[in-house]
Amino acid sequence: GTKEVRDELTGLLKGSSHRIVLFIDNIDRADSDNVLFLLKLIATYFDLPKIIYVLLYDRNRMEDILKEQKQIDPKFLDKIIQTEYKVPMCVLSRREEIYTRCIQNLLKSAGITEDEIDEYQSLIEYTVNKSEDLRAFKRLFNSVFNSTNIWSSSLNRRDLLALEIIHFFDQDLYREIYYNRKYYISIDMYYEPELLLQTIDKARYNQEGKEYLTAILDTHPERKGMLSALFPRVEHFCRNEDLIPTYQQMSRDEYKIHAQRMSICSAKYFNLYFVNSVNSYTLVGKHVRQLVKSINEASSDDKVEDLISDCIRKNPLTHQKEWLDRFELYLDKLNKDKLKATAVSFIHQWRWINDFHYSLMLNEKDRAASIIQSIMKEIDEESFSLILSTMHSSVCNIRLMRRIAFFFRDGDNIIDSEQRKQLVLADAEKLCKETLEQEVNLFDEKYYVKDNTLSLALMIGEENNEKLRNYVKTIVNEKSIYKYLLELIQIAHQTGPAEGSAYFVYYISKNKEDLLPLGSDIIYQLLQSNPPDNENKRFLQEAYEKYNQIEDDTEDHEAISLLRTEEIVFHDI
Repeated sequence: GTKEVRDELTGLLKGSSHRIVLFIDNIDRADSDNVLFLLKLIATYFDLPKIIYVLLYDRNRMEDILKEQKQIDPKFLDKIIQTEYKVPMCVLSRREEIYTRCIQNLLKSAGITEDEIDEYQSLIEYTVNKSEDLRAFKRLFNSVFNSTNIWSSSLNRRDLLALEIIHFFDQDLYREIYYNRKYYISIDMYYEPELLLQTIDKARYNQEGKEYLTAILDTHPERKGMLSALFPRVEHFCRNEDLIPTYQQMSRDEYKIHAQRMSICSAKYFNLYFVNSVNSYTLVGKHVRQLVKSINEASSDDKVEDLISDCIRKNPLTHQKEWLDRFELYLDKLNKDKLKATAVSFIHQWRWINDFHYSLMLNEKDRAASIIQSIMKEIDEESFSLILSTMHSSVCNIRLMRRIAFFFRDGDNIIDSEQRKQLVLADAEKLCKETLEQEVNLFDEKYYVKDNTLSLALMIGEENNEKLRNYVKTIVNEKSIYKYLLELIQIAHQTGPAEGSAYFVYYISKNKEDLLPLGSDIIYQLLQSNPPDNENKRFLQEAYEKYNQIEDDTEDHEAISLLRTEEIVFHDI
């Protein structure tokens, strides 16, 4: 029976060396019958040795419940409760301190360092401001802060956490951000041409943006700090500046921070924050971080080259531009003793890097040249000389050397930057002269790189014009005629009449033909000797015939252009 069970429990508890504490919360939220039943159980059957009951309740509410039970002595509660502690009301300043400490402790437990916690300050202030009571804060803590999706995501954890907090407290703002993305996205807009087009008229964009942000922030000033931390254009607005300032653009260092963090203000990642997913950009970012780690751990220069070669030759071609762009942003993460091997590896692999055309952006080959130049301006003299000699060892690298010299811009924070630029140019010019003198055929398959012959023509100087004309006549034959025509092709990327549409424009450039003179008679003779046998060759022949039908001095590109909705990948020419 009940007595036997109670006696057995009493014996077990008396023989134990432990004391048991049972917490019973929110008693006053139960109905009066259940409250009374629980209190009677504690006072009778559960009045056991070495057990302490801690009851949490609202005193006024409990007294009202007991008054409803007319058969109960109002002093009943005092007979059961042996010691009563009153919990004081939590004042605002104390509550804010508790919230802040809880958030900071959770961030630290998730691996966020003391220095990084400073970046979360606006998030903490917004959370403290919006948490009206401990119960709301507890729900936020359990549903958002403890979400494993945030801490395991490949996206920036601060930005993702901030957006989730906004969704918890202010769903209207959450929707505003998503549906008015043009006022929040500020970097990588070339990846969303439709958004970029909306910012072309800066005056109109700034005016409409200010009106929009005024409407959503004036009535909710608590939003300002959080949104400014996430979105640079909101930060400009809160400083009474244009959303797109006319006096300055985002610095390379600022962009680098956002790109490495995969910030929500980037067109590449904005959508992912609303679905907490991944795309090719996040996957490439993860791959680049692993590549940098592997290069730093590589046991030899050959191993570094193997790693970079695999990335260039084995990864999807569609990912190549993104990983090259991203890799350049991580150069400062490479160990100093790996820089030389990294640059040499890119030189060796440069021929196999894509060469697509992008509007207002560096293509893959130019980005690789920029990577090599970024390394060349940082390394010591001995390593610089070795890289220079590596490039000089192959005529395939004339275009590469010319582009590297271009990237040595004024303002580089290197004392001998101009000197190194001149060394690259001098070596490239020497390689060009050797190519002319030895009549090395740059259209030969083992040397061919698009625009390499054009780069040679641009670098040799007017005093060598006669040599160049003779050289061109020597190397262009019926086998190489289509490579020659490709050298004359100019590509442009233009916006179509439909919003967001674009197309590629191809035409023979008179300036390029003047640099590489051959003559229409010779060209037609070679084309007749080797008629086009594939689509690419037929396209090049059509482009030349269209060009040759008009006057030599025309500037009307439209009259000689061929249009395509997708870029042509020239091969088998």
